[in-house]
Amino acid sequence: MEKQPYPVVSEHFLAPVPRKSFWARGPHGRTADEIPRPLASQRLVYFTRGDYLLDTSALPLDSSSVMDASRVSVVDITTDTQVVVMLGIPSQDATSFTMRVTFLCTVEDPVAVVRTGGHDAEAMLSGYLKAHSRLFEVGLDYALTEINDVRRKLSSQVRAYVTVVPPEFAGMTATLASVEVLTPDELAKFQESLRDEQQKHTVDFERQRNEHRLKEQQQHYEHQREADGHRHARVLNAEQQDYERDQLSRTSDVVGGDPIAALVLSHAAGDISARELADELKELRRQEVAQDREDLLTRLEIERERDKAEWEADRLDRARRTEWAREDQLDRDKALLRREMWEREDRKLERETELKQLEAKLEVIRELGKHGHLDNANLHLDKVVNDLLGGPVVTPIAASEDRRQLESRPDGDDEFADDEKVRVEDVN
Repeated sequence: MEKQPYPVVSEHFLAPVPRKSFWARGPHGRTADEIPRPLASQRLVYFTRGDYLLDTSALPLDSSSVMDASRVSVVDITTDTQVVVMLGIPSQDATSFTMRVTFLCTVEDPVAVVRTGGHDAEAMLSGYLKAHSRLFEVGLDYALTEINDVRRKLSSQVRAYVTVVPPEFAGMTATLASVEVLTPDELAKFQESLRDEQQKHTVDFERQRNEHRLKEQQQHYEHQREADGHRHARVLNAEQQDYERDQLSRTSDVVGGDPIAALVLSHAAGDISARELADELKELRRQEVAQDREDLLTRLEIERERDKAEWEADRLDRARRTEWAREDQLDRDKALLRREMWEREDRKLERETELKQLEAKLEVIRELGKHGHLDNANLHLDKVVNDLLGGPVVTPIAASEDRRQLESRPDGDDEFADDEKVRVEDVN
């Protein structure tokens, strides 16, 4: 597709219109074939009598401005028209990076554009970028394989340049849209070969991985099948064991713990012969006799041990009863001794009380003797003493009686001898 010029799409020279004579007939002016037909996004600019005039669709073909125009220009006024500028940036390895800069352009004054000769926006923007010489030095530090670093550097340079020195053209505005660095052909071929190798390696790797995965799945399937076989064998074995246990249980229920019945059942099933059956029965009989004898000996031994234990228990019981009787007699003797001791203490306490009363009476008699009251025969001494002491008094006659009782007391009772002597001496 042929590239269309921008912003001036085309220019057309107009032939002079001859003067109309008096005798001439028909329309006088330019025809529609001479004037191009603009699109909705285009405008016509006439060059008439040394000046430029914008056609606002109000100029008829027979107007003087149109008839006197020597050329007409078609200007594109589309908003944000993309204009691409291609620049070659030298690299480190004697090749070039291709930089593609895209601008968005809008014609605001078609007359100014035509007047200043701004027919080719691409050329104007290319010259604008070439004015920044630093762009052509950026790539000298990088090889083609370092294109990504170059892209960042060139993008930064262009954007900074456009910001500091924005593009200014008469009747038209331009803003930066994008900065791209194209991949060189040799680098593209190299990258393509790398991609091919990478893809081949990836395909080989995926194939190997798929084969390995398939092999693992096959091994897993084999292991699973083997495990299922083992599990099935275990299930069959368990079922067989359950069956055998069930048969054994039923057989045990049938024979009821009788070995003879078990042997007869085995002989009937064909597991043992008649001779083996006879031998087994003989052996069972011998075992029964031996077991009976052993049971008898065990029972006799148990009875002997039981009798011995009963005799020993009876002996211990008699010994305990004898010991208990001895302890009871000892306790009774101790109680008797304590009771005698308590009685003796009581008698002693009574004698001490009597002695105190006697001493009091003697004291009263001595006092009466000091005052001469004993000479009076009619004195009722016992009554006086009793009134004073609150009890019967011991007279000398009574004291003499006490002495006679003391002398008649056996010699072995020395416990109260001293008390009696003191009592008699006090009376005398």
